[in-house]
Amino acid sequence: MSYSRFLKKALIPGYGYVNVIKKISENGLVDGVKEIIREDILEDTPGISHVYNVGKHEGKMEGYVEASHEYEGKLLKQAEVFLKQTNDFESEKQEYEQLINDYEKYIDEMSSRANLSSEENEYLQKMMIMERKLKIAKKCK
Repeated sequence: MSYSRFLKKALIPGYGYVNVIKKISENGLVDGVKEIIREDILEDTPGISHVYNVGKHEGKMEGYVEASHEYEGKLLKQAEVFLKQTNDFESEKQEYEQLINDYEKYIDEMSSRANLSSEENEYLQKMMIMERKLKIAKKCK
């Protein structure tokens, strides 16, 4: 690309002016001038362009290595968060199992009583309904 642009500038009269106007209109005055200098001096000059491209390639490689290290760090952090969430889930699951067991024990205890008051009987019914809901929610997970 840079050699073709170099040849166009050398062989086509006025090509450099058209390029200057195009770059300035696309990028603005300051950035357009920077772009023109970069193309003219760094990319199009046959002796310097090779050095520029080698440096550009090395810069890309350094950026790639830096991005890879950053990605590895993020991936490790994500794994740690996942493991923490897994541990939290396991502890919450155990608490949930214990809650269901407590409900079952209480219901068995209340059901074994011979004479319950109407309030106790109503409370027992509510407990049984809640236990069923908990078991259904457990199956849905």
